[in-house]
Amino acid sequence: MGQFSVEICALPGSTLSGNQHGVGLSALAVLILEQTRDTIRNPADVTSRLGLPLLGSVPLSKEEPVEDLNNIASSLSEAYFSVRTTLAFATNHGLPRTM
Repeated sequence: MGQFSVEICALPGSTLSGNQHGVGLSALAVLILEQTRDTIRNPADVTSRLGLPLLGSVPLSKEEPVEDLNNIASSLSEAYFSVRTTLAFATNHGLPRTM
């Protein structure tokens, strides 16, 4: 009959070290992406990153924007009015023709 041979093989290393390397590489990738992101996240970033004064900020509208703009007491309407006023005082000739 045929001959059979049995070979002893080494067991693979612990998978814990592989998982630790994966977590470490993931953390490194997140750190690098966070440091290289050049988005403007808050109003203070406009001045610090661009060197330009902030004219104003307009919040997102929860409802239909037209309804918020027609309501003079809404925060959206007030924000647009504030930006418009800042633009009017920012130039020598008054409010620009387009915004």
